[in-house]
Amino acid sequence: MAQKITFLKQETLPENPNQEVLRQFYDENKEKYFIKPNYSFTHLFFTKETDSQARSIQALNDLLADKKSIDSDPYLLGKNFTEKTLEEIARNFGNNFIVAFDDMEANKWSGPVESSFGHHLVLLRDYQDGFYPSFNEIRDQVLSDYLTLNKENAVNQYINNVKSEYRIIINPNLTF
Repeated sequence: MAQKITFLKQETLPENPNQEVLRQFYDENKEKYFIKPNYSFTHLFFTKETDSQARSIQALNDLLADKKSIDSDPYLLGKNFTEKTLEEIARNFGNNFIVAFDDMEANKWSGPVESSFGHHLVLLRDYQDGFYPSFNEIRDQVLSDYLTLNKENAVNQYINNVKSEYRIIINPNLTF
C-alpha cells in the first residue's frame, strides 16, 4: 500500500522548478557537489615479510641513481592508480599511508612510505585540486536531486498526515 501511495502522490507533484529555484537549491546544498582532490600515482611495493624497509631504501637509492631494474614485490591491486581520492587510497593502503601525500612532489619518487602491508616507494604523477563545479556543469544533477528530495518530502508528509488520522490500540489481553 505504501508503494501505491508513493506512486499516486508523486503524480501530483508540480512540474520542473525554474532556474532561480534550482540555483538556490544548488547554493543551499553546494557541499554535496564538491569534487574531492584526486591523485594519480605509481608505487613499488616491498612486503614486510622480506625486510621491506631496508629493501625500499635500497630501491629508492637505485632509482635516484637511475638504475633501471628495481626488485619490488607484486601488490594485489597493481602498481598504477589513477584519479583516486584520499579516502580511496586509505581503503587500499591504510590511513597512515595517505599522510605521506601531503609532502610529495610531482614526478619525484618519495618514500619509503609504510602501510600495514610493508613499505612503498611512490611516484606522484598528477594531482587535481578539489573544486565546486559550476551550476551550469551539473544543472541536470541538481534538477534530479531537487525533484527526488521534493518527492520524498511530499510522500513523507502525506503518509504522516494519513497516520495522524488514525489511532492504534493494542489489545493488552492478546497472547501469541
